[in-house]
Amino acid sequence: MLLIWIYLFSIFHLCTFVDSVVQCEQKNVTVQVPDLLLPSITTTESLATWFYWKQGTQLNTNTIVHLTIHGYTYDHTYWAFPYQSPKYSYVDYVIENSNGSIVVVNIDRIGIGLSSKPDAIDVTVDSNANVISQLTTYIHNGAYKDIQFTNIILVSHSLGTLIAWTVASQTSYNQYIRGIIATGWLHVPNPVGTAAVVASIYPAQLDPVTSQQSVPPLYVTTNPANNTRQNIFYNINDADPNVIQLDEQTKHTGTVGELATLGLAILPTVTLSIPSNIPVLVVMGQYDIIFCAPLALSCDTSLIIKLRESSSYLSTIDTFVLLNSGHDINLHLNAQYWYEKALNWTLQHF
Repeated sequence: MLLIWIYLFSIFHLCTFVDSVVQCEQKNVTVQVPDLLLPSITTTESLATWFYWKQGTQLNTNTIVHLTIHGYTYDHTYWAFPYQSPKYSYVDYVIENSNGSIVVVNIDRIGIGLSSKPDAIDVTVDSNANVISQLTTYIHNGAYKDIQFTNIILVSHSLGTLIAWTVASQTSYNQYIRGIIATGWLHVPNPVGTAAVVASIYPAQLDPVTSQQSVPPLYVTTNPANNTRQNIFYNINDADPNVIQLDEQTKHTGTVGELATLGLAILPTVTLSIPSNIPVLVVMGQYDIIFCAPLALSCDTSLIIKLRESSSYLSTIDTFVLLNSGHDINLHLNAQYWYEKALNWTLQHF
């Protein structure tokens, strides 16, 4: 119960009580979500965003933007986890250690958290990508601090990475994308881990946490039976039990529309359509059971990840493995090692 109150306090005061060095403004932006069957028909929805910058920094058009995209059954707090910051907060780490050269735009994806919740069948991988593309246009056109930012990097996790791939691969979406930091997703999954994820999904209305979130029909989440999130998303030998508990207490939802459109989004033809001038950093947890297994599907080293993934990109990709970590790399004890890699990679390329 204490952990849930910590979370609620952090949500209501997120932009007031973050680290004094890290400044934040919450802003809802208006987006159009296309109808699945008739894409020319759209509904007007609200996307919740948080803009973070370092106190005292003089921002300009060349300041780098990390646009963070969370995964399935998570919200924006995956990137700013409300526990022992900055140990588990990518946002705080990057802002505090980038000497003012990076700002972060964090979001609740459409259908999640404080954002609008359209019909589940209309919340797909592509409609998510469409919304992210609209947001990059807003960022470029001065929606935050009246600055027309030109260096936008998509920083994504899990389903968020599929969305980032889709954005970067389509000329109608990728106009303002300069790079991708793609975590928690590879082209070839581990069938055992994938089956475990599928088996864990059940209606959000049946869940003690997400039933309180007023979600429409066909929104789903992970079943808490048998410690599902712990077993799928974590290597418990590299995780704090309090983090795992708070994760369960603060989980969110996904949609059947997203599940139904994963198959096409994972194809190498998508990433092979990403222009070669968009650099990519691929980051995985060593023991991510959704994509990794001994021998044939090993994730033990960065070189192995590069060998597994290079043929699916036009550009030469960089890779990094967070040793001992499970799927949720932000929520493991050694998360800051990959935060450091993301920061250094960004500063080297931009």
